[in-house]
Amino acid sequence: MLDSVGPLAGQFFGFVSLLLYLLAFASRRDERLMVILVLANVTFALQFAFLGSWTAATLSLVVILRIALARRYPQAFE
Repeated sequence: MLDSVGPLAGQFFGFVSLLLYLLAFASRRDERLMVILVLANVTFALQFAFLGSWTAATLSLVVILRIALARRYPQAFE
């Protein structure tokens, strides 16, 4: 039973990620864009983890770190 939950949960989080990305790029405010991108990447990391792709999940966490640093130090990324 638990083996069948992982792929289904992975697909669910993938769909949520897609919706969040569409919402993020429709945003006109940079701060809101960054927050939604972080949430989308968290759901992508969850998707990859549920699908058993640990390398992709780790890389999604690296993307989250990069976005967080870009928000914290905006002048470094100009």
